[in-house]
Amino acid sequence: MLFELFKRNSEVEELRELLSQAEDVTSSNPRDDQGRVLALDDVVLYNSARYRIVAMSHRGKVAIRHVSMHGGCGARWVPAECVSFITSQEVFR
Repeated sequence: MLFELFKRNSEVEELRELLSQAEDVTSSNPRDDQGRVLALDDVVLYNSARYRIVAMSHRGKVAIRHVSMHGGCGARWVPAECVSFITSQEVFR
């Protein structure tokens, strides 16, 4: 359906290439306990508290800082499988 928007074959091929590049980028990102891809500034649950992801490693770890902290220190590295991603609807509850 997405490819039907483009009339020329060159546009379709270009879009396919961009989509495959996007998949390559996220393939090495850490994943949470349910296998969802994590990104910087995501809000996650860790030990029943809300944390923000402030850094990521490609070894499956994320640096998290409690959402109440607004500084350049106080982050801790934890395995990504130990956190749970919070959707935007859950953040504002």
